[in-house]
Amino acid sequence: MTTADIKRVLAATDLLDASRHVVRRSAQLARSLNADLSVLHVLSGNGVKGERGAEEQRTCQALTRQADAIADVDLRPDVKTRHGVPGAIIEVEGERAEADLFVLGFHREVSSAPKRLGSTMSHLLLHTDADVLLVRSKESGPYRSIVIAWDGSKDLQSAIERTRVYAPAADIAVFLSVSLSRELAAGEDKLRRALTAAGLSPADFSVHVSADGLLTGLREALREENADLLVLPTRGSQGGDLGYVASEILSQRFCDTLCLHRRV
Repeated sequence: MTTADIKRVLAATDLLDASRHVVRRSAQLARSLNADLSVLHVLSGNGVKGERGAEEQRTCQALTRQADAIADVDLRPDVKTRHGVPGAIIEVEGERAEADLFVLGFHREVSSAPKRLGSTMSHLLLHTDADVLLVRSKESGPYRSIVIAWDGSKDLQSAIERTRVYAPAADIAVFLSVSLSRELAAGEDKLRRALTAAGLSPADFSVHVSADGLLTGLREALREENADLLVLPTRGSQGGDLGYVASEILSQRFCDTLCLHRRV
């Protein structure tokens, strides 16, 4: 996979202040990938025809202002508004635009509610074949430090190569969780052998193997690396299901998280 394989980025925005970070991050990636950028907002429900037209016009104006804020001579985003169920509409519009990467924000949290994936995020993660980036940070510069959460079964070389497409200058660490303390040495050996088999030098990558539980170990690895991006190779022999483990990780909202959906 190369930058040429990413031809269009689709940013889904709800027009709230937090979504500006989604649009800015989408613009940064579109520029670095030399890709086109679409900015989409979905209005819930069908509405009364006359009222819907007025609402669409107001929304389109707001969307255009948001897109114009990040536009320049090299990047002119196209903007769209649609009515319907957000997850399904974003999926359909992405297919029509042949989007290679979806960018959206994490589901808004209610402080008293347990952490969970929002319906829009869940739909996209389960139904699209494109990669999905979930944005939490307000920063929009190139990613500097990345942790790849590897489950020991998926193609690590492919995951690293594809991560490099999105952040070619970033430092990369690989994390592996094992069940028992006595499995730590074997887990680290497995990870280093996977790097060597892929023609990669283990010395070029930080390696984290933890028996402290998946979420605890991953949180510590992200902290030690001061990571601004977490990468999850979410598909493979599982037939495309997101899976319980990935869902648990995403619900934590550790940092910006890239789900590599194309087969890994």
